[in-house]
Amino acid sequence: QKTQKQYFIREYKHPKIDGQIEYCSINITPIKEKDVIKYILVAIKDITDVVIRRKKIENQARIIKEQRDQLEIILKNISDGLCIINKDLSYRLLSDSAKDFFSNWENIKYFGDSLKDTTYCDYDGNEISFENLPGYRVLKGEKIKDFIQAIKLPDKTIYVNTCGSPVYDKNGEVSMAVLCYKDITEQINYESILKTQ
Repeated sequence: QKTQKQYFIREYKHPKIDGQIEYCSINITPIKEKDVIKYILVAIKDITDVVIRRKKIENQARIIKEQRDQLEIILKNISDGLCIINKDLSYRLLSDSAKDFFSNWENIKYFGDSLKDTTYCDYDGNEISFENLPGYRVLKGEKIKDFIQAIKLPDKTIYVNTCGSPVYDKNGEVSMAVLCYKDITEQINYESILKTQ
């Protein structure tokens, strides 16, 4: 060693005779007597298992990121509104289509925040209390299918067909609610025109 200082190789890739690859860390330490190198101590540690485990985790992380990116693209392009509500009532996800059902979606952080300027009614026009809103019912473990509700925003009313399912954790407790909203406003408006004729 020309520098006469300790030298460390954190990860050295070494092909073995049988074609396998092993990894090791190498620590080279010069031992001096009177400023002259008398010995060189070389410590080699096999870190193959550690490197293989790390590479496996990196690969899994890459696959998860790719799947997450693909899911985000799908959610951005899905025509139905999709939202996921955590057990603490915070929104985990609001698809772009679901944002159309809120007047100020940028200010919506928790389920129920929209009640400040939005009224929810059932198909017959009766106001739905917070405890009877589909999202809250799903968080209590109920499955919702084809629940028609009117979302009365300050500037318009949207009719949606709502479906929802609870998601359970490993202990069998509801951890989140997944809700899907299909905008059926045109259909409801068309039906009301037919009724008046």
